Amino acid sequence: MAVILGVNTHHAGSSAALVINGKPVAAIAEERLNRIKYYAGFPTLSILKVMEIGGVTFKDIDYVAIGRDPSTNTAKKLSLSCATRPSCSTC
Repeated sequence: MAVILGVNTHHAGSSAALVINGKPVAAIAEERLNRIKYYAGFPTLSILKVMEIGGVTFKDIDYVAIGRDPSTNTAKKLSLSCATRPSCSTC
């Protein structure tokens, strides 16, 4: 049995999902459980809930997949970098 825990963390839409033997078993957004809209922290409650639904414990988990998109908010990051860059006099 292959058990994969998927985690989407530290940006709006934090959530967890559980896949067992290639089939999605459960997925839930953290905001549905902690009642904080657009929650952007670690999805502790979501992880515990999908594990409960799937009937697995931490010992049963074979892999943890963490969602990551380095291009997320690229324009905003670039704008902030340009606005806070050091002046040439400090180079």
